[in-house]
Amino acid sequence: MNDKNQTANKTNKEEQKWEQYQKDLDIREAHNHLARDRAVLTLSSAFFAFSLIIARDFGSQCIVIIKTSWVLFVVVIIVTLLSFFAANKAISYCRKNDTKKCTRWRKCTNLLNIVSCTLFCIGIISVIIFAFLNP
Repeated sequence: MNDKNQTANKTNKEEQKWEQYQKDLDIREAHNHLARDRAVLTLSSAFFAFSLIIARDFGSQCIVIIKTSWVLFVVVIIVTLLSFFAANKAISYCRKNDTKKCTRWRKCTNLLNIVSCTLFCIGIISVIIFAFLNP
């Protein structure tokens, strides 16, 4: 009987450790998302301003490329802000234990984050191409 209690206690402690580990991962994930969102917003704004200066100071060859980057940076900012909204909706539904809606909003948040990072990279590449084409 004592062996069963020890085994049950050991299993309970392992479950508690696992739950704590999962909570720690959730906290780290939230911090990573916040840091990425801040970086994307800051860098998008900075590259947008930088590209305006480049367009003014350099020639007007391939102006379509720089205008494309402007559109991309604005879209990145909007999509990143929408991801904040989606993340808050996910948190709200998770707190209500509505796992179906929580999962849906988390997937939406992840998709928005992927879109914003991808468009941000394309925007940076566009600015670099413009700078090289306009010596």
